[in-house]
Amino acid sequence: MTNTFSLADLTDMTHSKRRSVQLWAEAGVILADESTERAGTGTHRRFSRDEAIIACLVAGLTRHFHMPIGVLLQVSDGIRREQFQSMIDGAMKNGRPCFLVIRPEEVGIGHFQISIVSGADDKNAFDALTKTLIRARSAALAVLRVNDHLAQLWSK
Repeated sequence: MTNTFSLADLTDMTHSKRRSVQLWAEAGVILADESTERAGTGTHRRFSRDEAIIACLVAGLTRHFHMPIGVLLQVSDGIRREQFQSMIDGAMKNGRPCFLVIRPEEVGIGHFQISIVSGADDKNAFDALTKTLIRARSAALAVLRVNDHLAQLWSK
């Protein structure tokens, strides 16, 4: 498995335009390794596997939901939390369906709640997703099937 990725790698992996991936990096949606960030001419930014995961999910959100950069920043910050990383890793390693759910928070406009829902199979995952939304008494702003967007990364 590859541990670091270039901007070109992320562009290929996410099927996004190079300029979009550059914008995510410049805005802080994806974070380059410190040793390569603004290291000068001839030093290309490198991104960790965790940041590649974020890039793949962000690409899905922009492709399907046209999310603005501010929302993408909140989502990427949420995904960086250790609990989300371990849930995504566990679901992908075990082949379990996993969904990223974004809902508006009750405390004001522009605040979102990010959660990861997974199950043993598609039906269980969908049931868990439905229960999550009913319990929260809110509709989802976006639901993204993580497995579909990380398949290429997991094969590397």
